[in-house]
Amino acid sequence: MNFIEAALQILEEVEKPLHYKKITLKAQELQLLDHIGNNPEKRMLEVLKIEARKNPSRLSITKPGTFVLKKFFKTKAMYTLTESEKKLYELKSDGKESLQTNSLKEEFQNIAEFSKQIYNGRYFSSQKIEKSDSELEQIVTKIYQITTKHDIPEALIKSLLKKEARYYSISELMEILKEEYIFDATNLKNSDLSGVIRLYNKNKSLKEKREPFWIHNQQFAASELFYSPDLYQIESFIQDKLKEKEHLLKKDTSKWLYRLNQEQFINFISTIFEKIGLSKIEKLNSPDYYKCSMKIGLSELPFIVQFKRAATPVNKNEIIEFRGMLPKFASSNGIIITTSYFDDNAKEEANFLTSTNIMLIDRNFLIEKMSEHNIGMVDMPSGEKRVDHHYFLTL
Repeated sequence: MNFIEAALQILEEVEKPLHYKKITLKAQELQLLDHIGNNPEKRMLEVLKIEARKNPSRLSITKPGTFVLKKFFKTKAMYTLTESEKKLYELKSDGKESLQTNSLKEEFQNIAEFSKQIYNGRYFSSQKIEKSDSELEQIVTKIYQITTKHDIPEALIKSLLKKEARYYSISELMEILKEEYIFDATNLKNSDLSGVIRLYNKNKSLKEKREPFWIHNQQFAASELFYSPDLYQIESFIQDKLKEKEHLLKKDTSKWLYRLNQEQFINFISTIFEKIGLSKIEKLNSPDYYKCSMKIGLSELPFIVQFKRAATPVNKNEIIEFRGMLPKFASSNGIIITTSYFDDNAKEEANFLTSTNIMLIDRNFLIEKMSEHNIGMVDMPSGEKRVDHHYFLTL
């Protein structure tokens, strides 16, 4: 069966939301797929997104990458709650009160505020839990903590700022969690803690252009202990300059890809192909079509190649046209190379499971391989790369 059929069968059996990676793993374990391909996880995500968009009454997305059959998606509110919120709900209503009631929704709105107050020591002082007045506060004191594991990094930073400026191991961070009642780390694994800290670091650095944690292997330090505001600004300036140089490198490379004539461009692509295991490109009798092959064991797998040297993205119709040409060359495998990009519809069309297989190579892939193998690029003493103009002039 194909990817969507396998996914729907698995979701029918589990009767709950499931991440696309787990769906792919189950499909492979049960040997449900007729054809797996090079990147089954990516293919599974794409077909599930398409199915959810085309048939929303059949398939729903509960959160990014997670899918569930619509008939099993009756209590959407429950999927969006954290484990701590579910626990609070059980203590409050013993499971009898509906998750859709307004009173419970209003109650959950206060949880974030209570978490902040816990961090500030309002409810927990040293190892003694202070008595709370309101009904909801009394419930909070019973739970030990109402934060989720994703709240840990911010709370840890507050604790580390009061301590010695040094790196801390995962086991030391675990002890801090237990000592300061930040989080019940009984069932928390080292990999979980490391994962949420790294994710928090990545998200913060994208938003604020700075990393709250300095990370060295499995050692962590609060960067505020070592950095001043001025240094933050310098670091941000350096990062911006590096991104600017990377953009200029891609821009210069793209100019050369457009300038080369057809023969020069084919010689350039042949050099790239040699590095990724494909043979030199040869011209066919039909204009605009070429051939190459990949050696697999003692045999060779032939490919039909077409170039799209334009500034505009390749669209779905161009993929369909190319697919229709493959049988004329007695081939079921094709490669389209563009100096631009492929739009989303073109990617979906190329990934459809048919009797033909189409590989897409865009400008980003070419530049990545150029940088990786120093084709048309040279390393500078500073460690940066720049376009090798002499290479393109001598093609």
